[in-house]
Amino acid sequence: MHHPLLIAARLVVRDMGGAERAALHLGKGESTLRHELNPNDAKNKLGLLDAATLSQASRDSRIAEAFAAECGGVFIALARSEDTPEGDTTMEYAGRLATELGELLTSAAKAVSDGTVTDDELRAVMAKGVTMASAWQDLMVHMGRLNQAGKPAIAKRVPA
Repeated sequence: MHHPLLIAARLVVRDMGGAERAALHLGKGESTLRHELNPNDAKNKLGLLDAATLSQASRDSRIAEAFAAECGGVFIALARSEDTPEGDTTMEYAGRLATELGELLTSAAKAVSDGTVTDDELRAVMAKGVTMASAWQDLMVHMGRLNQAGKPAIAKRVPA
């Protein structure tokens, strides 16, 4: 039976154009890489750093996903700064949203801690809510731009 990590690595190498091309990223020969990916070769195994190099070079997360699953977890890819060349990254927008949500919840918890909510406390919580909603809207606008950027020009047209 083939191991999921090895299967993922083999698929990544295949999609990179084969062992010859993938081996160039690792600074090793094609034959060596083929041996490391061979499930029947007990002497040669793909190393962890080489697996990471293949994942980065291919921008393919299948090896990381298989590793995380093997460890009982999940892999969540984060946006990279080069994914959004202009302005903030998706994670920066999401981070601001998380910060604003945290401040909103903190403000609300303080307001209700004594069992009553004063006019000033209500205004403060509402202001935090507006700020959080603005951060959410910024994230949605950013994601909409990414969505549109990934579509062909004909699909970008909005029907009237």
